Amino acid sequence: MEQARIDGYALDTGAFHADISCAAVPVWEGDRARAAIGLAGPTTRLPEQRLHQIAALIRNTIDDTHRT
Repeated sequence: MEQARIDGYALDTGAFHADISCAAVPVWEGDRARAAIGLAGPTTRLPEQRLHQIAALIRNTIDDTHRT
């Protein structure tokens, strides 16, 4: 959990299911996470490096949306 707090998103690269990788990015309202945007797919198509890239893009998009 600590790494998820630092990164602003959480990843699972096969820990829950060996062939599935996923990422989740919280949508904050004040100091509470009100929702999350997630994605999942085959580990062969979503290696850890790619998951970090996608999760960061989602997080940045959420941040940009909150600024407007």
